[in-house]
Amino acid sequence: MGASWIKHFKKEFTLGQCSLKARNPQLFLRSQWGFHPVILCYRIATVIYTLYWLIDSAVRVNSPKWLIYLTIQSYAILTIYFILALVNLICYMVLGRKKSEQNIRAASLEEISSCSPAIPKTEDETPARRLRTESYSTPRALYPSIYIQWFLLNLNCVFAILVTVAFWIFVYKPGRPINPVHINMHGINVLLVLVELFVTAAPIHLIHLIYTSIYYVMYIIFTVIYWAAGGTNLRGKSYIYRSLNYGEHPGQATGYIFLGTCVAIPLLQFLVWNLHLLRRHLYLKCNRKDGEVPHC
Repeated sequence: MGASWIKHFKKEFTLGQCSLKARNPQLFLRSQWGFHPVILCYRIATVIYTLYWLIDSAVRVNSPKWLIYLTIQSYAILTIYFILALVNLICYMVLGRKKSEQNIRAASLEEISSCSPAIPKTEDETPARRLRTESYSTPRALYPSIYIQWFLLNLNCVFAILVTVAFWIFVYKPGRPINPVHINMHGINVLLVLVELFVTAAPIHLIHLIYTSIYYVMYIIFTVIYWAAGGTNLRGKSYIYRSLNYGEHPGQATGYIFLGTCVAIPLLQFLVWNLHLLRRHLYLKCNRKDGEVPHC
């Protein structure tokens, strides 16, 4: 896997990888492990779960300031992602043409194969796909929402981990009571993202770091404007987070911003990208045999 990893890494830093226009949109509508009814049940369950806890949090706080926190924004994005993924899947099942399970599994190899030595080659050096007998199409009407789904997936994978780690290190005070909302938004959220990352067939690109970084910078700009306008947090303090106390500790706040922008976000994107490669490697190990793609 070492040589394949290096090839994947080099391929990431190309202009074509920046785009959110996926070469295989169907990969966002199915599981890495096959298109089964269970994926629909999974989508419904994640929507119900995240929507419940988002509403529960809003009711508990009962204040418009609820939305100023990155934790809430990231969980709202997670909820919107699961809703959109469910809607896209249902639309696909209604509008898309039915395909055999073999063609569905073979379709995912096009996204995986180009740098992987595990895929057999034909004489013209193109990856062998013996099970593909016809094109696997996705209704073009779904393309825009699939691109948005991919964008949200990138944000979720990075920010769910970021807000969770930041909460337990910088926000939580030992001995303070922990309510169910804290657990769900600073723990279960990461579990949901990791499960999604290993369930979906969607690719992750390193260069998509630009989107997560832009969102992070936009949030930092918001916190500065909110502070300059005299905004306060839920406890009446003149900052949203103690680590971003621009009035009393501007140097410390600047340091945390630099740490997040130049260290945390890139490292988390790199981590998520490697996890996605691990998922694809496991898929190949389980499903490849003599050029075919049988069930694991």
